[in-house]
Order: sequence, then structure tokens, then C-alpha cells
Amino acid sequence: MRNEIQRLYDKGLRYIFPVHLVNNSFGGTAITGDMLNIANRFLNGEAFQIQPGTPQDNLTLYLSTLDYTKQVKLIEEAGIAGPFIAPFVLPIMDVILSGFGLPPGSGAAVGAGLIPVAILGTTLLPELGVELSNDGIPSDILPINNHYPPYNQSNVPGWEFGHKNAKGLTPLGRFAIKEMMKRGMMIDIDHMSEEMVGQVVEIATQNPVKYPLNSGHNSPREMDIDRGENSRTFDHFEAVRDLGGLYGVGWENSASKAFDDSSVGQNYTQSTVPNDAAGTSKTFAQNFLYGVESMHGQGVAFGTDADGIIAIPGPRFGPQGSFALGKDPQSIRRNQILAQENGVLYTTQYGRPLQTPVFVGRAIDPDREKNAPRIELGYAYNKEQGDFFAAVRIYYYLHDLVSDLSLDINGLKIELQQISNALHDSYPDKGRVARYALGLLEGIHGWDTGSDEETIGRAIYESRVDQEGPLPQEVNTTDLKARYERAAAVWDNYQAQFGNNIPLTRCETLYKQWDINFEGVAHYGLIPDFLQDLKNVGVANADLSVLFRSAESFARMWTKCLNAADAINHPVMQVTGLSGISLGQVQIKWYAKDDDVVEQSDGVLNSSLWTPVTANPGTTNGIATVNIGIGTAASSKFYRIRKK
Repeated sequence: MRNEIQRLYDKGLRYIFPVHLVNNSFGGTAITGDMLNIANRFLNGEAFQIQPGTPQDNLTLYLSTLDYTKQVKLIEEAGIAGPFIAPFVLPIMDVILSGFGLPPGSGAAVGAGLIPVAILGTTLLPELGVELSNDGIPSDILPINNHYPPYNQSNVPGWEFGHKNAKGLTPLGRFAIKEMMKRGMMIDIDHMSEEMVGQVVEIATQNPVKYPLNSGHNSPREMDIDRGENSRTFDHFEAVRDLGGLYGVGWENSASKAFDDSSVGQNYTQSTVPNDAAGTSKTFAQNFLYGVESMHGQGVAFGTDADGIIAIPGPRFGPQGSFALGKDPQSIRRNQILAQENGVLYTTQYGRPLQTPVFVGRAIDPDREKNAPRIELGYAYNKEQGDFFAAVRIYYYLHDLVSDLSLDINGLKIELQQISNALHDSYPDKGRVARYALGLLEGIHGWDTGSDEETIGRAIYESRVDQEGPLPQEVNTTDLKARYERAAAVWDNYQAQFGNNIPLTRCETLYKQWDINFEGVAHYGLIPDFLQDLKNVGVANADLSVLFRSAESFARMWTKCLNAADAINHPVMQVTGLSGISLGQVQIKWYAKDDDVVEQSDGVLNSSLWTPVTANPGTTNGIATVNIGIGTAASSKFYRIRKK
């Protein structure tokens, strides 16, 4: 193990996650769900062994007892068979499972395909004469035939506080951690089990000058909706802070509770951000402000983890807003989307049409084409309103060309046809998008309209842009008036994205212009836009400055690791005689704690003869220096460092 760590060190590796998503030879991983339990059995040949959480752990996560043998047999008996079972079963997984008394959503919880795989791999394929290859999925990892132990749930006494991994730091892991520390390597505690985190913190604390530990991409446990042992408790934050480590705010937790300064105080932050846009910059702000408070205003950085399969911050505006509320039809998505304002302002202000499906999302009522969306179920728009969003974007893009007649009516129709054809196929009616955009643009010169959508579009232009007041007489039926009102609501929602910041230059790749307001943080190139949105939603400059100091904080943390390694490798005091002073003087240096005391004595046998020379010496980078004068009459002096 020592040789392997040295090999990695010699290749330049300086930052290590001793444990990742499954148990390994160093220790246990943090339990985060059923999928990793299956992965652990696949890699290690056994399922997770758990122990009950405690009230102090503040856990709500429970592993499922993974055994769907009964369901598989029922599916077989229903006659669902054949080589195309997987694509057939997946779309109706929730329907099938609901027949067995399992609630909607169980299909995804089981693993979105594990049951079809179980059927194919263990029952139907052998019956069809098809053998699994040696490198295929082993049958013993499938959630059938008691391959996984039964796990106690919250209704069992003693198990009211969730599940956590019973495996902590192994003897080999303890050796490896110390070998990493000897080399000054940076150690990240993320993905460690609760048990292992405590044991590694204890080792780091025992270092003469403390050894920094990092939590590089995480969130506060207190803020999580579903609390598993991978997230950070207040005690974890305190340990990371006191040891001189860093906390990286992750993007993974797309939903979060609101930051409440009553739990950790508001001594180090100045911001108040409403938590009314799940999975966006506002969610990040909750976790970030909690982290700044817990870390006492320093050592907080980005921990995006964007190269993993995690959800990055989404848009605050439009039909994809508040995506992290999930598919729950009783959600408050509509209220959250309509509450958004002060988006990121760009130059040019309007930008190219967004041809990706940004105006098709969970806020669209799937059962309402033109009629009013079911707002009681949390839907904000019907399908036609989603199309109108896209039309408004196109209108702004072509407005100047139509205004100066660079495009006449015929050229405009050709342009709109090309743009609408390029829209993503998720749009229910691309032609309707073009007709609405045409109507809006026809209003500029008062051109005649044809379709109902054109009529509504021109009416929106006249009432919202020209502000002519009453509806044109063409909007003369109950149906048209209702559709007009819903289109007008979309127009007003669209205007809320235009913020009050100094305009940012749009990120552009080839002909694609990106917009965080409707697309979220689609890639790293939109991090400047994300920082601007953090300001727009209420994160103060003083708080954002903690992020901008994080590179310096990282460098200082690394230096502390090297100093702590030196304290391990060179633990002996350094005593140097100083010349040029008549009475003589010695200088003592050592790796100190602030409450160390330097004592002297003429002898070493009687402890009562030891008297303090200096108490509580000051330290620089963990190193204390004391100069002591020696009287000429003394034949010998003894000095020691007493640690309280």
C-alpha cells in the first residue's frame, strides 16, 4: 500500500477520495440509495450492512428490501414475454407495478429497468434458449430470490432515524490515510460513511498541528429533503473548519430547504434569498449561505461535480422552471415560476431563437391543448402557451428586420418556416409557433392576419407593445378572448426575465446562443451567468467574495497539509544556541498548539521543580518559536514542552 501511494504521488496525484460510491478496502461508503447497494453487491459480492441512525445523525434515508420475485412471477404469468420485453415494459413500468400494490414512481425507484432485466436474465431468456455471456450481468445481483437482506424500516423500534453504513475505517484504511498525510496529500471525506468520517477526523485532529480535511462537493444535511449520511452535519462543518479544510458547494441537491439563519446564526453572511425556485441558483444559494455561516466566512468553494450524472442548476423562468419539484402534480411549481423576476440581462438583449425544447417542460399541462391548464395541479401553462413562449422569442429576434422592412411579408413567412422547422421535435405544433410569431410581427406594420393564432399574436402586439388598450375587434369570440388572455399571460411572464444587471455578453457556440434564464447552467461556459444570477436573486457581494477567495483558500489549505506532513515526519524539537548575547540564549522551535507551555528545571527527577518559562506561545503556520536566556551561573538547564 505504501508503494502504491508513493507511485501515485510520484505521478503528481495530490488530492484523494479514499472511498467513493461503494465499500472498498479502506472503509465504508455513505449509503445514498438502492442503486449503489446493487453496485456494491456487483463489485464486492455483498449488499450493504447497515446500522440504525441516531437522532444526532439526523438521517431520513432508508434502503429498500430489494426483492421483487413476486412481481416478476406475476409479470411472467401475465404472458409478457419475448425479446422485446424491455422496451415494452419500461414505458408502462409504473402501471404494471401499481397492479401489485406499489405506488406510482416505484418503477424509477426500483431502477427503471431492473425488473425487465430480471425477467430477461433469470427466467425468460433461458426458456427461449438464450444463455447469458460470462461478462453479462450476474444473476445474483438482481433484486429477486432473496439476494438482498431485509432492511428494517422506520416502523421498527430502534430504527426511527434512518440507515447508515455499519462499515467504518478498516486497518488498511487507517494505514493508508496516515501514509497520505505523511506526503501532504489532500484528503476528501465525501462519500465516506458516517462511521469512517468520525475516525478520519480523529486521526487528523491528533496531528501535532492538525491535518486539513475537505468536503469537496456536498450540501448541508440539515438542508436536504432526503437526508443520507453523505451530506455534512454541523459537527462535520466544525471539524473541517477547525482543521483548516474547505467545503465545496455541490450542484447535486437540486431541491433544498430554505436557509434559516436561526440554526447557524447570521454572523458571517449578509444575504436573504427566497427559496422559491427549486433546482436553480436560488437552491444553490441556500446551501452556499449555510456553508459560509458554518465555515465562518471562509474556505467555501464551488464543488459542482458537473462531470457526474447529476442535475445542474436549471432555469428560473419558463415551462422548465423549478424542475426539481419532480413530477408531483400537487406541487407548487406554478406559483414558483410566476414568482420569478430579475433574470440575467444580456447584450444583445433578445438573442437568437432557442430551438432546443426549453419551452416544453413539466409546467405544461399534458392534457390541455388550448383550454386552461389545471392550475390546481400545479401546471402553469397549456401546450399552446408553451408554443407561444417560443413565438415570443422568435418575434424579438426578427423585430428589427421587420421594422425596417428588411423582411417583407413574403420573406418573413419563409424565414419563419425555416426557424420553426429547426425547432426540437418535442414541440407539439411547430406550425402554431410560426403562426403566433407571424401575428406578433404583423402587428408592427398592421399587416392583415389570417389564422386565429395570427389574430391573437397581432392583438398581443397591439395591447402589450403599442398599448392601444381595447382588444381589436377581430378578437370577438369567447374562445379567442380566452386564448388571448392566456397568451398575454405568457408575454408578461417572458418580460420578467429581463433583469437590472449590467448586460452580460451572451455565451455563443457556433450559431447557438445560450440563455441561463430559460436553459439553466447548460455547461461550464455559463458559470459567469450563474454568478450574475446569484447576485440577481439576492446574494450580496460580500458573500460572493467568499467564492472568489476560494482559490487562495485552496492554496493555503494545501500549505497547511504540507506543514502538517512535516509535523509527522519531523516531530523532534529543534534547539539552537544563539551567540552574541552575554548571558547566552537558546532558541526552541516545535510544532505547537496554542495552549502548549514551555517549562524549565535544574533537574528531571522531581516534577515539582519544573516552572513555566512561557505560557501559551504564539504560533506561525503551526510552528512556535521561543528564545530563552540562560544565566552563566547555571551548570545545566532542562527544558520541556508540556501539552495540556
